[in-house]
Amino acid sequence: MSSLSAKAGMLAVAVVLPAMLAQAETTGIRQQLTPDLRAMSSRQVVQEVPDRLAVTRTKNNLNNPTAPPFSKTIADRPLVEKLYADISALPPFPAGPLNCPNELGIRYHLDFYSGTASLLAADYEPTGCASVKLSDGTVKSAATGSFGADLRQALGFSSERQFLGLQ
Repeated sequence: MSSLSAKAGMLAVAVVLPAMLAQAETTGIRQQLTPDLRAMSSRQVVQEVPDRLAVTRTKNNLNNPTAPPFSKTIADRPLVEKLYADISALPPFPAGPLNCPNELGIRYHLDFYSGTASLLAADYEPTGCASVKLSDGTVKSAATGSFGADLRQALGFSSERQFLGLQ
């Protein structure tokens, strides 16, 4: 995208988004937004869009402890936005005792960025009671939804076994 069209796009967002938020306020739609989003200014909303994701496997599968290191940076903005939205949509991790499948010990660390600003850091454990732990300590359940499959595909793994560090 040329610098001129990028500036035009940002200008459009800077003009249109505040108008949309104002309309949402008068129509009552704003009350349906999350509390965090309602509290943000339009400038903060624009800045909260990730454009890059850095992923590192920080813990290997217990069945393959000598697997080679893995890391990848994803700069496909629509794909990064999808993964960010997937995490946002995950439900809270259930409280109380759980009966989980076998935990294989693998963990991926994810860092979402907008430009050079860090937006979100999280640790994803895809086995057992699959979960995503956010940097603020919030734990979300990743046992349902498309996050795991979307991440596996984004990382270029052709099989679940590769993703789980077994190959």
